[in-house]
Amino acid sequence: MRFKVGDILINKHTGNSVKVIKYEPEWAIPVYEVEDIDSGHVDRFNQRYAKHWDLVVTEGGEDE
Repeated sequence: MRFKVGDILINKHTGNSVKVIKYEPEWAIPVYEVEDIDSGHVDRFNQRYAKHWDLVVTEGGEDE
């Protein structure tokens, strides 16, 4: 699954919620940059790690 900028995700293991702020498809394995909703901490992960995240709200504000 490909997430979009503005999507809200929740980690399946920790329960942390993040917002996708950047998508970089130019890498061999595309990279997402996300911001933690509670702390504001910015982190990055590649598309292979996306399996650990569930989409909660799409960029249009629609619940999944």
